[in-house]
Amino acid sequence: PNATIWHTGDIVGYNAHPNEVIELLHSRGVIGVMGNHDAAAVDVIDVLDFNSAAAAAIAWTKSVLTQASREWLENLPRIVELGDATLVHGSPSDPFWEYIDSAQRAGANAETLKTPLLFHGHTHRPRLFAASDPAGPVHAIPINVAPISLSKHSSDEQRSNSAQKPASGWSTSLRSTSIGLTP
Repeated sequence: PNATIWHTGDIVGYNAHPNEVIELLHSRGVIGVMGNHDAAAVDVIDVLDFNSAAAAAIAWTKSVLTQASREWLENLPRIVELGDATLVHGSPSDPFWEYIDSAQRAGANAETLKTPLLFHGHTHRPRLFAASDPAGPVHAIPINVAPISLSKHSSDEQRSNSAQKPASGWSTSLRSTSIGLTP
């Protein structure tokens, strides 16, 4: 209950309850960044590069967003540094579009960071890239924690990955929980 929650974008465009999800995140003081779907929903970017299903989801999302939800999305930053971590949706060099989907891309992006950890989304696949020589200098570790999404199996089941920093160091986990959106 007292945990700090971070997100890496794409809060809207993947679920049937965008206003409720935004209100839940807002009410809990969640910190995060704007994803490409969030950006498209508030006209920061165009949907020309989206596939037809994603473009249709954005059109529907735009039609149901409240003004308060729209403002919340518009105010999301593209990159955030929080202590040991940097949050971004795509990558530090291209916050909306670059996929960090290989060790080579992870390494190239890690070299640009001021923090030892990078949490990113966009690929929608949980991954951890770590330095091959833990005894060497501190290297950034890009971790894709994937966006909050509703399970295909239940309209009330939220699936997310989490990272925690207890005294012994960072750990990651995948979990599913009820978020109370079932009518």
